[in-house]
Amino acid sequence: MSEKNTGSVVITDNDKIVGIITERDLIRLVCAADLQASKAPIASIMSSPLITVNKISTVENAAQIMLRNKLRHLGVTDDTDNDRIIGLISSVDLIKLFIHKMQSIDHDVPPLLRALYWQEEPLEELNFHNSRL
Repeated sequence: MSEKNTGSVVITDNDKIVGIITERDLIRLVCAADLQASKAPIASIMSSPLITVNKISTVENAAQIMLRNKLRHLGVTDDTDNDRIIGLISSVDLIKLFIHKMQSIDHDVPPLLRALYWQEEPLEELNFHNSRL
């Protein structure tokens, strides 16, 4: 995760998705427990099963699933194969989309929201985000 600068990794076993491990999982279940990360089995740390949404679902549906299940990451499946993960949506992705939409409607976005909006990934085109939904 550190090498690839990512906050989550989908865990597979023989090409079958069995869960997800996130930075939050590592902090709560390894660091806080003062465990040695190199000896902690992934199966004891990962969240399982990975809850998913189909790519043709709406953003609202994805957000509702995340809220209902208290998730920060949601797997996105192919519309022809619900067992094939083609991407992940994070709560940060939804916040970025929300703020982008607010800015397009009202150019006077409150300073607090503007300060929370990271420009890590340019949002000139939302095709990448929309294609994952």
